[in-house]
Amino acid sequence: MSSAAVRRLDITRYLEQLLSVWSSSVPYFEEIYRALPFGSRIMVDNLPTDLSKAKVRFLSNSGWEDTLAPLEHLSGLWELPSESWPTAVPIGGLRHVRHLNGNVSVIRLPREHGRVHFIFKTNLSDPDTIYHELRLLLTMPPHQHVIGKPRYIVTTSRDVDLESPPPVRVLGFILEYYESGTMAAALERAPDLPLQTKLRWATQVVRAMSDVRDGPAGFYSDLNPDNLLISPDGLDVMLIDFEQGGNWDTFLAPEVCYAGNQDGEVDRNAAPSTPAQRFRGVWQSLSRERQEKAMVFAIGKLLWCMFEGVSHTRNSTDERYETETPIEFPNFAGTPHGLRGLIRQCTAGAPEWRAVGTAAVGIIRTRMEFVVARDERAELGDGCTPREAMDAAKTLWTRRVGEMQEYMEARCRWLADMPVAGDDLLLGFPSRPSLSQVLESLTRVVN
Repeated sequence: MSSAAVRRLDITRYLEQLLSVWSSSVPYFEEIYRALPFGSRIMVDNLPTDLSKAKVRFLSNSGWEDTLAPLEHLSGLWELPSESWPTAVPIGGLRHVRHLNGNVSVIRLPREHGRVHFIFKTNLSDPDTIYHELRLLLTMPPHQHVIGKPRYIVTTSRDVDLESPPPVRVLGFILEYYESGTMAAALERAPDLPLQTKLRWATQVVRAMSDVRDGPAGFYSDLNPDNLLISPDGLDVMLIDFEQGGNWDTFLAPEVCYAGNQDGEVDRNAAPSTPAQRFRGVWQSLSRERQEKAMVFAIGKLLWCMFEGVSHTRNSTDERYETETPIEFPNFAGTPHGLRGLIRQCTAGAPEWRAVGTAAVGIIRTRMEFVVARDERAELGDGCTPREAMDAAKTLWTRRVGEMQEYMEARCRWLADMPVAGDDLLLGFPSRPSLSQVLESLTRVVN
């Protein structure tokens, strides 16, 4: 669920009122709040009807800044020319405007740029992911369809009152802000965009991913409609998010998704790792050819979204979206027939293709009632009990785990050069086209 959708929830409005009442009762609240370390939180322990009886407390993020890398350390480690580094600004110079999603916020830099908006990106749970992305953004060559280098590095504030102040550490970075928003938002606003616009966007994405593949990044793992910015004139797209830490499960090729999820479950003796580190490791373990085929898989899902005029492929918690889509992958309605075969080739191995023709019935919650939802047109049927909903969830995950096990067994046979009949169809990646073949197919449609 997006931040905009969260802000519309009743619980959000309730919490806003609760925090307003509580903060007004705390002496010197603003001074205390501003003195807390970056990333500190406010904990609400109960949700009473009488807001004055709420139990709320500060949770200081003390000690976290000591785990961050000093700016001088990164500069020396990466050995980049001094002119490659953006200007550093302390966190105290930022002014929050609104939270967008995850680790991304819209901010202002009043001292440097007045009321101009920028994007601030950080990562409280996995700072190494931010450093990884920062290094790529500083080393990748400029590209028309890839986000540019950060405007600023954001650091901890230097305590000038101390005789031996601690080193300035890197919290994140600041990027340009694009008012026109993402492709996901554009598709939700105007699903019936001209075909030529969609084809233009599609070819730009494929060309950009080809160039990224040949650069320092080596691969792009984060392709989805939410990670593509639209230019102000609506003609061009731009790749963002180079954490290389995974994606929505539905946009991950099964050879990446299953391996990443399996590693997280079974490798109990390994050193603890974050999901981003785990999935990046899976991508890095793939051969160059297999990385390309996994990128093509995500392109296929993106093409389906673009030409069906929707922002996501499935109405579930697997993806982030504002409004539900009337159609789910792999069904087609608005996609030109000349592109449907290409999308199917790109998404070879997707578990959704295996489910085509099965009489699956899901259970969803609408408001506070559980109801049957038939997959094809999401028609609501009879009501059901919470227990029936739990049984349906158990059935769903039993099937998904079984599919993963079957896939990983076929993958092991393939890697051991001992495949059996049907393994190539199950795995999918052997039959996916290359990036150049996808571009060639799109160019034929454009012309």
